Amino acid sequence: LAFGVRSRSLHCDDTGDGSMRLQLLRVSQIVIDFLVLAFALLLAFLLRWEFRPPADVVGRMLLIGPYVVGFEYLVLVQFGVRRFSWRYIGLREVARIFLALIVSTLVLLASRVVIGEVVSSAPYLRHGIVPFGVILLNFVLAFGGVSGVRVLRRLMGERADARGPSIRPPSRQDLVPTMLVGAGQAGVLVVKELANRPELNLHPVGFLDDDVLKKGTDIHGVRVLGTTHD
Repeated sequence: LAFGVRSRSLHCDDTGDGSMRLQLLRVSQIVIDFLVLAFALLLAFLLRWEFRPPADVVGRMLLIGPYVVGFEYLVLVQFGVRRFSWRYIGLREVARIFLALIVSTLVLLASRVVIGEVVSSAPYLRHGIVPFGVILLNFVLAFGGVSGVRVLRRLMGERADARGPSIRPPSRQDLVPTMLVGAGQAGVLVVKELANRPELNLHPVGFLDDDVLKKGTDIHGVRVLGTTHD
């Protein structure tokens, strides 16, 4: 009975620690996204005026910056970007980020046109004008930043997996030269698996594939040497 109670206590503690780590991870990801979006907007303003913005532009940036960044993040959330795993981001997720930022950029462009039309009758609205150049630069920088931090996280994770926590990498002499048949998606998965499992002692030296158009190309760092007949 004491062992059972102790086991449940340890399980609850582990679950609590895991939940806390998960919450910290999510909060840190939100903070990083906000910082990336804010830096992208700031850099867009600076590039637009060649790093010498007038005083009124600086005031405008400080006034509307939080609203623009908050709006962009809300659009990313609506497109499900917040739920994406940074560790396993792929082209599908990058395309979703691109689409979300396209939508937010179109809205900002539309608001710029509307405010520009009515600013003559309401002069105070000029403080809410974001120049077209800033909006377009911000799109490029925000897309590169939001996607870049996730790709960097994936690369760091894959590098850590390749090193392995407790497996001594085999020497070059111990590796068995291995030819892989099929340079499609399955072949790419095999190459990744071999890179992440050095204890298998297999070194892929080339692909064989009957698609002659692939001959001579590099796929995930491995050359397609010829067909199965070759």
